[in-house]
Amino acid sequence: MTTFLVFAILVLFFMVLVLIAKASELASELKDGKRAYDNQSKWNGYFLLFFLVAMFAGSAYCFKVLMPVMVPKAVSVHGVKTDLLFNTTMVIILIVFVLTQAALFYFAYRYNESKGHQAYFYPHNNTLEVIWTVIPTIVLTGLIAMGMYEWMHMFNVEARDKKMMVVEVTAKQFNWMVRYSGKDGKFGDRIIDQEHITPTNELGIDWTDKNSHDDFLADKIYLVKGKPVLFKLGAQDVLHSFFLPHFRVKMDCVPGIPTEFYVEPTTTTVEMQEYLSTQPWWQTINPETGEPRWKTFKYELACAELCGKSHYGMQKEVVVVTQQEYDEWLSKQTAMYESVKSTLPEKTEVVLASMEAPVSEIDLKGAAETGIENQLIAFINDASRPVDKTTWFSFDRLLFETGKATLKAESNEQLDNMVAILNAHPAVELKIGGYTDNVGKAADNLKLSDERAKAVKAELEKKGIAASRLNAEGYGDQFPVGDNKTEDGRAKNRRIDVRVTKK
Repeated sequence: MTTFLVFAILVLFFMVLVLIAKASELASELKDGKRAYDNQSKWNGYFLLFFLVAMFAGSAYCFKVLMPVMVPKAVSVHGVKTDLLFNTTMVIILIVFVLTQAALFYFAYRYNESKGHQAYFYPHNNTLEVIWTVIPTIVLTGLIAMGMYEWMHMFNVEARDKKMMVVEVTAKQFNWMVRYSGKDGKFGDRIIDQEHITPTNELGIDWTDKNSHDDFLADKIYLVKGKPVLFKLGAQDVLHSFFLPHFRVKMDCVPGIPTEFYVEPTTTTVEMQEYLSTQPWWQTINPETGEPRWKTFKYELACAELCGKSHYGMQKEVVVVTQQEYDEWLSKQTAMYESVKSTLPEKTEVVLASMEAPVSEIDLKGAAETGIENQLIAFINDASRPVDKTTWFSFDRLLFETGKATLKAESNEQLDNMVAILNAHPAVELKIGGYTDNVGKAADNLKLSDERAKAVKAELEKKGIAASRLNAEGYGDQFPVGDNKTEDGRAKNRRIDVRVTKK
């Protein structure tokens, strides 16, 4: 009701002003219409000239008062160049603004309508049109060229320092998860699926990857002065934006699309505080802390994309230190793996050779008594053995072409047996795992193992098994069951395993 009353009062006040203006205009026309109009036009010119002076004075005052409150000087290599671009653009805009506004309001004052004045008709001038087209074009082209040059330099992958720090930052409503790779400098793999992303493992870190065992989450972002850092960015839910205002960098965090940029800090937090202690505004007392503002200064990471009702809370402190201070901080961090390893099941490749398989009513072709088919049937029929992530069975007659994910024809017999088992137990679901030896690049091995696991899945689907009952994943050269130093051991490691996920 209060809001409505205030709004009604404002509307009525505006209506009164309009009526007063109309009454004044009518009175002037009745008194001496033409002379009153000329006099009013002259005063409008004076008012416009006064407004021009007031506008320039107000703008200058705003610059003087607000500039010290804005973000201080840039503290990154790219930030200094970004500020140069910004300031150059602002100077050009300010010059154009002053000239055009001064001309606009002066002309309104100088050539106001009065008795005896007749407007001069000036329809066209080619020279003027060329001037006001060519000059802005040259200026804008120069600004664009400067911006593109700095942009390409900032995102030039080939020119990046190969020894730069790498920090992984994942955004979510309404927090930043910052992961460091630990002393080994290598991040553990992440598996983005429902099985691996849990309340205790929000990033889906693959704990079976040894590179993840020294990774840790940080409550602050620590950077080293003079050392480039590559930020690898992602988001779990909606669009966020990674914004470091003091470093003059911003990059969107997009769900499902990794983004990245690098930056080189030039000023530690302590050095920045010392600099600000010499600036008048930063020497004033903060009423919330009772201390000079510079003492509580800190760099911060903020979200620059409206991401929900608690968007304002997506902040994280950024600390820039020396290399020695960083090394000391790093030595005090606790790896995430240490807090979760006691809850993780041990990964084992289980061949249940000792399990006595019951006589099967399923028509199995070429299956040995201790082969995967009979072991799998025994596991499914044994109600005392629960489904877990550690019990795997190794195929013994699946063959692929060398270095490829193409199944050989002799693999069909065992695949047909698997189809018969799954048809006889329609509730059973399987996870298929692919593995290789350690010969070659780890990334290539991982890709090949994944393709082979998915090739087995695809073949079972062709034979009538629903895709929803099967899941396939490659593990590369992880979890060897044989010695990779021998040919026999490497042959054992090149395999396809399967485990029951539901029965």
